[in-house]
Amino acid sequence: MSLIFLSHSSKDNAIAEQVKARLEQPEQGGHRSIFLDFDPADGIPAGRDWEKELYAKLRECRAVIVLCSQASMTSRWCFAEMAYAKGLGKEVFPIKIDDAKVDPILTGKQIIDATVGWDQAYQRLEKGLLAAGLDPKGMFDWDGTRPPYPGLMVFEEQDAAIFFWRDKEVREGLALLNRLQQFGGPRLTFMLGSSGSGKSSLMRAGLLPRLKRDQRWVVVEPFRPLKAPFDELAAVLSKRFSQIPHAGKGTPRDVASIRDRIRWEEHDTKKSVEAFLELIKELREKAGSREATVLMMIDQCEELLTVGANEEGDRFLAFLRAVLDREDSRLMVLATLRSDFLGSFQDYPAMRGLRVEPFVVPQMEVDGFASVIEGHDQRYQDSRCLRACL
Repeated sequence: MSLIFLSHSSKDNAIAEQVKARLEQPEQGGHRSIFLDFDPADGIPAGRDWEKELYAKLRECRAVIVLCSQASMTSRWCFAEMAYAKGLGKEVFPIKIDDAKVDPILTGKQIIDATVGWDQAYQRLEKGLLAAGLDPKGMFDWDGTRPPYPGLMVFEEQDAAIFFWRDKEVREGLALLNRLQQFGGPRLTFMLGSSGSGKSSLMRAGLLPRLKRDQRWVVVEPFRPLKAPFDELAAVLSKRFSQIPHAGKGTPRDVASIRDRIRWEEHDTKKSVEAFLELIKELREKAGSREATVLMMIDQCEELLTVGANEEGDRFLAFLRAVLDREDSRLMVLATLRSDFLGSFQDYPAMRGLRVEPFVVPQMEVDGFASVIEGHDQRYQDSRCLRACL
Protein backbone atom coordinates (compact mmCIF):
# COMPACT_ATOMS: atom_id res chain seq x y z
CA MET A 1 0.00 0.00 0.00
CA SER A 2 1.58 3.29 -1.17
CA LEU A 3 0.61 6.18 1.09
CA ILE A 4 1.70 8.87 -1.39
CA PHE A 5 1.00 8.87 -5.15
CA LEU A 6 3.28 11.09 -7.25
CA SER A 7 1.37 12.30 -10.33
CA HIS A 8 3.44 13.78 -13.16
CA SER A 9 4.00 13.93 -16.90
CA SER A 10 6.57 11.55 -18.34
CA LYS A 11 8.41 14.65 -19.54
CA ASP A 12 9.02 15.49 -15.89
CA ASN A 13 10.40 12.08 -14.88
CA ALA A 14 13.70 13.52 -13.70
CA ILE A 15 12.03 16.03 -11.37
CA ALA A 16 9.59 13.38 -10.12
CA GLU A 17 12.52 11.12 -9.28
CA GLN A 18 14.22 13.95 -7.40
CA VAL A 19 11.04 14.69 -5.40
CA LYS A 20 10.68 11.03 -4.46
CA ALA A 21 14.34 10.77 -3.44
CA ARG A 22 14.11 13.98 -1.38
CA LEU A 23 11.03 12.79 0.50
CA GLU A 24 12.76 9.51 1.28
CA GLN A 25 15.74 11.25 2.87
CA PRO A 26 15.79 10.99 6.70
CA GLU A 27 16.16 14.76 7.11
CA GLN A 28 12.96 15.21 5.07
CA GLY A 29 11.11 12.78 7.29
CA GLY A 30 11.99 9.50 5.62
CA HIS A 31 8.78 8.73 3.74
CA ARG A 32 9.02 5.10 2.65
CA SER A 33 5.80 4.52 0.78
CA ILE A 34 5.76 6.66 -2.38
CA PHE A 35 4.40 5.37 -5.69
CA LEU A 36 6.12 6.49 -8.89
CA ASP A 37 4.96 4.65 -12.00
CA PHE A 38 8.40 4.34 -13.62
CA ASP A 39 10.24 3.38 -10.43
CA PRO A 40 12.01 0.05 -11.14
CA ALA A 41 11.35 -1.22 -7.62
CA ASP A 42 7.92 0.12 -6.75
CA GLY A 43 6.40 1.11 -10.08
CA ILE A 44 4.03 -0.81 -12.34
CA PRO A 45 5.33 -4.32 -13.17
CA ALA A 46 6.01 -5.11 -16.83
CA GLY A 47 3.10 -6.77 -18.59
CA ARG A 48 0.42 -5.32 -16.28
CA ASP A 49 -2.46 -3.07 -17.41
CA TRP A 50 -0.90 0.28 -16.48
CA GLU A 51 -4.20 2.22 -16.49
CA LYS A 52 -5.87 -0.21 -14.07
CA GLU A 53 -2.76 -0.24 -11.92
CA LEU A 54 -2.70 3.56 -11.74
CA TYR A 55 -6.33 3.73 -10.63
CA ALA A 56 -5.73 0.95 -8.11
CA LYS A 57 -2.78 2.87 -6.65
CA LEU A 58 -4.87 6.04 -6.50
CA ARG A 59 -7.57 4.20 -4.56
CA GLU A 60 -4.99 2.84 -2.13
CA CYS A 61 -3.05 6.03 -1.45
CA ARG A 62 -3.71 8.58 1.28
CA ALA A 63 -2.37 11.63 -0.60
CA VAL A 64 -1.51 12.70 -4.14
CA ILE A 65 1.35 15.04 -5.05
CA VAL A 66 0.78 16.64 -8.46
CA LEU A 67 3.79 18.10 -10.30
CA CYS A 68 2.19 20.98 -12.21
CA SER A 69 4.06 21.76 -15.41
CA GLN A 70 3.17 22.82 -18.94
CA ALA A 71 3.34 19.15 -19.89
CA SER A 72 1.22 17.76 -17.07
CA MET A 73 -1.42 20.51 -17.24
CA THR A 74 -2.10 19.64 -20.89
CA SER A 75 -2.02 15.87 -20.37
CA ARG A 76 -5.42 14.15 -20.38
CA TRP A 77 -3.99 11.28 -18.32
CA CYS A 78 -2.72 13.64 -15.64
CA PHE A 79 -6.10 15.35 -15.61
CA ALA A 80 -7.81 11.97 -15.19
CA GLU A 81 -5.57 11.19 -12.21
CA MET A 82 -6.32 14.56 -10.61
CA ALA A 83 -10.08 14.25 -11.15
CA TYR A 84 -10.14 10.67 -9.85
CA ALA A 85 -8.13 11.58 -6.75
CA LYS A 86 -10.36 14.56 -6.02
CA GLY A 87 -13.50 12.46 -6.48
CA LEU A 88 -12.15 9.94 -3.97
CA GLY A 89 -11.61 12.68 -1.41
CA LYS A 90 -7.83 12.23 -1.37
CA GLU A 91 -5.57 14.93 0.03
CA VAL A 92 -4.00 16.63 -3.01
CA PHE A 93 -0.79 18.70 -2.97
CA PRO A 94 -0.12 20.65 -6.21
CA ILE A 95 3.52 21.70 -6.76
CA LYS A 96 4.14 24.20 -9.54
CA ILE A 97 7.47 23.36 -11.18
CA ASP A 98 7.46 25.80 -14.14
CA ASP A 99 5.40 28.75 -15.41
CA ALA A 100 2.43 26.55 -16.29
CA LYS A 101 -1.14 27.71 -15.71
CA VAL A 102 -2.46 25.40 -13.02
CA ASP A 103 -5.65 23.56 -13.98
CA PRO A 104 -8.78 24.96 -12.29
CA ILE A 105 -9.46 21.54 -10.76
CA LEU A 106 -6.52 22.27 -8.43
CA THR A 107 -7.03 25.95 -7.73
CA GLY A 108 -9.09 25.19 -4.64
CA LYS A 109 -5.93 23.80 -3.06
CA GLN A 110 -2.97 25.71 -1.64
CA ILE A 111 -0.49 25.57 -4.52
CA ILE A 112 3.15 25.07 -3.57
CA ASP A 113 5.30 27.17 -5.89
CA ALA A 114 8.66 25.44 -6.36
CA THR A 115 9.74 27.96 -9.00
CA VAL A 116 10.68 30.36 -6.20
CA GLY A 117 12.77 27.77 -4.36
CA TRP A 118 12.65 24.04 -3.73
CA ASP A 119 13.74 24.21 -0.09
CA GLN A 120 10.73 26.31 0.81
CA ALA A 121 8.52 24.09 -1.34
CA TYR A 122 9.63 20.95 0.52
CA GLN A 123 9.03 22.64 3.85
CA ARG A 124 5.46 23.53 2.87
CA LEU A 125 4.88 20.05 1.44
CA GLU A 126 6.11 18.32 4.58
CA LYS A 127 3.96 20.57 6.75
CA GLY A 128 0.93 19.68 4.63
CA LEU A 129 1.68 15.96 4.76
CA LEU A 130 1.97 16.08 8.54
CA ALA A 131 -1.32 17.98 8.81
CA ALA A 132 -2.96 15.24 6.73
CA GLY A 133 -1.76 12.60 9.18
CA LEU A 134 1.08 11.32 6.99
CA ASP A 135 3.86 11.42 9.52
CA PRO A 136 6.65 9.00 8.48
CA LYS A 137 7.82 8.92 12.07
CA GLY A 138 4.37 7.82 13.14
CA MET A 139 4.89 4.09 12.82
CA PHE A 140 2.78 2.56 15.51
CA ASP A 141 4.80 1.22 18.43
CA TRP A 142 3.75 -1.98 20.10
CA ASP A 143 3.99 -2.52 23.82
CA GLY A 144 5.69 -5.90 24.00
CA THR A 145 3.95 -6.63 27.30
CA ARG A 146 0.59 -6.78 25.52
CA PRO A 147 -0.43 -10.17 24.11
CA PRO A 148 0.52 -10.48 20.41
CA TYR A 149 -2.58 -12.66 19.93
CA PRO A 150 -5.46 -10.97 21.79
CA GLY A 151 -7.74 -13.90 20.88
CA LEU A 152 -11.43 -13.02 21.19
CA MET A 153 -10.70 -9.70 22.88
CA VAL A 154 -11.29 -6.50 20.92
CA PHE A 155 -8.15 -4.87 19.49
CA GLU A 156 -7.59 -1.49 21.11
CA GLU A 157 -5.70 1.64 20.03
CA GLN A 158 -2.56 0.29 21.73
CA ASP A 159 -2.73 -2.71 19.37
CA ALA A 160 -2.52 -0.64 16.16
CA ALA A 161 0.97 -2.00 15.43
CA ILE A 162 -0.30 -5.59 15.36
CA PHE A 163 -3.65 -4.97 13.67
CA PHE A 164 -2.94 -6.80 10.42
CA TRP A 165 -4.75 -7.63 7.17
CA ARG A 166 -7.46 -4.95 7.39
CA ASP A 167 -5.50 -2.43 5.27
CA LYS A 168 -8.24 -2.31 2.63
CA GLU A 169 -10.99 -1.58 5.16
CA VAL A 170 -8.82 0.99 6.98
CA ARG A 171 -8.04 2.73 3.69
CA GLU A 172 -11.67 2.74 2.55
CA GLY A 173 -12.95 3.88 5.94
CA LEU A 174 -10.57 6.84 6.09
CA ALA A 175 -11.38 7.83 2.51
CA LEU A 176 -15.11 7.65 3.23
CA LEU A 177 -14.96 9.81 6.34
CA ASN A 178 -12.64 12.36 4.72
CA ARG A 179 -14.93 12.56 1.69
CA LEU A 180 -18.02 13.14 3.83
CA GLN A 181 -16.18 15.77 5.85
CA GLN A 182 -14.89 17.57 2.77
CA PHE A 183 -17.86 17.34 0.41
CA GLY A 184 -20.78 16.87 2.78
CA GLY A 185 -23.35 14.11 3.04
CA PRO A 186 -24.78 12.00 5.86
CA ARG A 187 -23.16 12.77 9.19
CA LEU A 188 -23.90 9.40 10.71
CA THR A 189 -21.86 6.49 9.33
CA PHE A 190 -22.74 2.94 10.33
CA MET A 191 -19.98 0.33 10.27
CA LEU A 192 -22.16 -2.66 9.44
CA GLY A 193 -21.25 -6.30 9.88
CA SER A 194 -22.36 -9.52 11.48
CA SER A 195 -21.48 -10.35 15.06
CA GLY A 196 -17.78 -11.18 15.27
CA SER A 197 -16.85 -9.54 11.96
CA GLY A 198 -14.30 -7.26 13.68
CA LYS A 199 -16.16 -3.94 13.54
CA SER A 200 -15.04 -2.81 16.99
CA SER A 201 -11.40 -3.76 16.36
CA LEU A 202 -11.41 -1.95 13.01
CA MET A 203 -12.80 1.17 14.68
CA ARG A 204 -10.48 1.12 17.69
CA ALA A 205 -7.17 -0.22 16.31
CA GLY A 206 -7.56 0.66 12.62
CA LEU A 207 -9.34 3.99 12.22
CA LEU A 208 -9.01 5.68 15.62
CA PRO A 209 -5.19 5.96 15.85
CA ARG A 210 -4.92 7.24 12.26
CA LEU A 211 -7.71 9.79 12.55
CA LYS A 212 -6.12 11.13 15.75
CA ARG A 213 -3.06 12.13 13.71
CA ASP A 214 -5.11 14.00 11.11
CA GLN A 215 -5.54 17.67 12.03
CA ARG A 216 -8.83 17.81 10.15
CA TRP A 217 -10.42 15.83 12.98
CA VAL A 218 -10.85 16.17 16.73
CA VAL A 219 -11.54 12.57 17.70
CA VAL A 220 -13.39 11.47 20.81
CA GLU A 221 -12.59 7.89 21.82
CA PRO A 222 -15.30 5.24 21.31
CA PHE A 223 -17.81 4.48 24.01
CA ARG A 224 -20.40 1.76 24.48
CA PRO A 225 -23.89 3.01 25.38
CA LEU A 226 -24.59 0.20 27.90
CA LYS A 227 -27.44 1.28 30.21
CA ALA A 228 -26.32 4.92 30.60
CA PRO A 229 -25.29 6.40 27.22
CA PHE A 230 -25.25 10.01 28.46
CA ASP A 231 -22.91 9.06 31.31
CA GLU A 232 -20.65 7.08 28.97
CA LEU A 233 -20.47 9.99 26.52
CA ALA A 234 -19.63 12.40 29.36
CA ALA A 235 -16.79 10.11 30.46
CA VAL A 236 -15.08 10.03 27.04
CA LEU A 237 -15.56 13.77 26.55
CA SER A 238 -13.96 14.38 29.95
CA LYS A 239 -11.02 12.20 28.95
CA ARG A 240 -10.65 14.05 25.63
CA PHE A 241 -10.60 17.47 27.31
CA SER A 242 -8.02 16.17 29.80
CA GLN A 243 -5.74 15.11 26.93
CA ILE A 244 -5.42 18.68 25.61
CA PRO A 245 -2.07 20.14 26.74
CA HIS A 246 -2.01 23.73 28.00
CA ALA A 247 -5.78 24.03 27.66
CA GLY A 248 -5.89 26.71 30.31
CA LYS A 249 -8.31 27.50 33.09
CA GLY A 250 -11.97 26.83 32.65
CA THR A 251 -11.44 23.70 30.58
CA PRO A 252 -14.24 21.25 31.41
CA ARG A 253 -12.59 18.09 32.71
CA ASP A 254 -14.88 16.87 35.45
CA VAL A 255 -17.27 14.12 34.33
CA ALA A 256 -20.10 15.42 36.51
CA SER A 257 -19.92 18.97 35.12
CA ILE A 258 -19.78 17.70 31.53
CA ARG A 259 -22.70 15.35 32.21
CA ASP A 260 -24.64 18.32 33.51
CA ARG A 261 -24.17 20.01 30.13
CA ILE A 262 -25.36 16.94 28.22
CA ARG A 263 -29.04 16.92 29.04
CA TRP A 264 -32.04 16.00 26.95
CA GLU A 265 -35.01 18.12 27.87
CA GLU A 266 -37.95 17.03 25.75
CA HIS A 267 -39.82 20.22 26.61
CA ASP A 268 -36.89 22.36 25.40
CA THR A 269 -34.93 20.38 22.80
CA LYS A 270 -33.38 23.50 21.29
CA LYS A 271 -31.75 24.42 24.58
CA SER A 272 -30.38 20.88 25.01
CA VAL A 273 -28.88 20.84 21.52
CA GLU A 274 -27.37 24.31 21.87
CA ALA A 275 -25.72 23.37 25.18
CA PHE A 276 -24.13 20.25 23.67
CA LEU A 277 -22.96 22.00 20.51
CA GLU A 278 -21.41 24.74 22.62
CA LEU A 279 -19.46 22.00 24.43
CA ILE A 280 -18.33 20.59 21.06
CA LYS A 281 -17.27 24.06 19.91
CA GLU A 282 -15.29 24.50 23.12
CA LEU A 283 -13.56 21.17 22.49
CA ARG A 284 -12.45 22.30 19.03
CA GLU A 285 -11.22 25.64 20.32
CA LYS A 286 -9.32 24.17 23.28
CA ALA A 287 -7.72 21.64 20.92
CA GLY A 288 -6.60 24.50 18.66
CA SER A 289 -8.65 23.17 15.75
CA ARG A 290 -11.48 25.62 15.18
CA GLU A 291 -12.05 24.42 11.60
CA ALA A 292 -11.81 20.71 12.38
CA THR A 293 -14.72 18.30 12.64
CA VAL A 294 -15.40 16.52 15.92
CA LEU A 295 -15.83 12.78 15.38
CA MET A 296 -17.84 10.95 18.00
CA MET A 297 -17.55 7.14 18.01
CA ILE A 298 -20.23 4.80 19.34
CA ASP A 299 -19.34 1.14 19.64
CA GLN A 300 -22.06 -1.55 19.61
CA CYS A 301 -24.76 0.99 18.86
CA GLU A 302 -27.43 -1.74 18.97
CA GLU A 303 -27.21 -1.50 22.77
CA LEU A 304 -29.34 1.64 22.52
CA LEU A 305 -32.20 -0.66 21.55
CA THR A 306 -31.42 -3.87 23.38
CA VAL A 307 -30.21 -3.19 26.93
CA GLY A 308 -33.38 -3.92 28.88
CA ALA A 309 -36.37 -1.64 28.72
CA ASN A 310 -33.98 1.07 27.68
CA GLU A 311 -35.62 4.42 28.38
CA GLU A 312 -32.19 6.06 28.41
CA GLY A 313 -31.53 4.59 24.97
CA ASP A 314 -34.75 6.15 23.67
CA ARG A 315 -33.79 9.53 25.07
CA PHE A 316 -30.24 9.30 23.71
CA LEU A 317 -31.43 8.46 20.19
CA ALA A 318 -33.79 11.45 20.25
CA PHE A 319 -30.88 13.60 21.44
CA LEU A 320 -28.58 12.19 18.74
CA ARG A 321 -31.11 12.85 15.99
CA ALA A 322 -31.65 16.45 17.10
CA VAL A 323 -27.89 17.08 17.16
CA LEU A 324 -27.29 15.50 13.74
CA ASP A 325 -30.10 17.56 12.23
CA ARG A 326 -28.04 20.67 12.92
CA GLU A 327 -26.03 21.17 9.74
CA ASP A 328 -23.77 23.76 11.38
CA SER A 329 -22.59 21.49 14.19
CA ARG A 330 -19.19 20.43 12.80
CA LEU A 331 -19.95 17.03 14.27
CA MET A 332 -19.96 13.59 12.70
CA VAL A 333 -20.74 10.23 14.27
CA LEU A 334 -19.20 6.87 13.44
CA ALA A 335 -20.99 3.89 14.97
CA THR A 336 -20.61 0.12 14.78
CA LEU A 337 -23.88 -1.71 14.29
CA ARG A 338 -24.78 -5.33 13.76
CA SER A 339 -26.26 -5.67 10.29
CA ASP A 340 -29.41 -7.35 11.57
CA PHE A 341 -30.26 -4.21 13.56
CA LEU A 342 -30.13 -1.76 10.64
CA GLY A 343 -33.82 -2.17 9.87
CA SER A 344 -34.75 -1.59 13.51
CA PHE A 345 -32.77 1.64 13.57
CA GLN A 346 -34.26 2.90 10.35
CA ASP A 347 -37.78 2.13 11.63
CA TYR A 348 -37.16 3.68 15.02
CA PRO A 349 -39.36 6.81 15.38
CA ALA A 350 -36.51 9.17 16.28
CA MET A 351 -34.34 7.97 13.39
CA ARG A 352 -36.88 7.80 10.56
CA GLY A 353 -35.79 9.77 7.52
CA LEU A 354 -32.27 10.35 8.83
CA ARG A 355 -29.66 9.91 6.11
CA VAL A 356 -26.95 7.45 7.05
CA GLU A 357 -23.81 6.32 5.24
CA PRO A 358 -23.24 2.53 5.32
CA PHE A 359 -19.74 1.08 5.56
CA VAL A 360 -19.81 -2.71 5.33
CA VAL A 361 -17.20 -4.67 7.30
CA PRO A 362 -16.94 -8.18 5.83
CA GLN A 363 -15.99 -11.28 7.75
CA MET A 364 -12.31 -12.15 7.40
CA GLU A 365 -11.72 -14.57 4.54
CA VAL A 366 -9.74 -17.76 5.07
CA ASP A 367 -6.64 -16.52 3.22
CA GLY A 368 -6.48 -13.53 5.56
CA PHE A 369 -5.66 -15.66 8.59
CA ALA A 370 -2.20 -16.51 7.21
CA SER A 371 -1.37 -12.79 6.89
CA VAL A 372 -2.53 -12.17 10.45
CA ILE A 373 -0.45 -15.02 11.87
CA GLU A 374 2.66 -14.14 9.87
CA GLY A 375 2.39 -10.47 10.78
CA HIS A 376 1.98 -11.16 14.49
CA ASP A 377 4.84 -13.64 14.48
CA GLN A 378 7.17 -11.19 12.74
CA ARG A 379 6.25 -8.35 15.12
CA TYR A 380 6.74 -10.65 18.12
CA GLN A 381 10.17 -11.78 16.88
CA ASP A 382 11.17 -8.17 16.18
CA SER A 383 10.15 -7.23 19.70
CA ARG A 384 12.16 -10.08 21.21
CA CYS A 385 15.24 -9.11 19.18
CA LEU A 386 14.92 -5.49 20.25
CA ARG A 387 14.67 -6.39 23.94
CA ALA A 388 17.69 -8.70 23.58
CA CYS A 389 19.75 -5.83 22.16
CA LEU A 390 18.88 -3.42 24.97
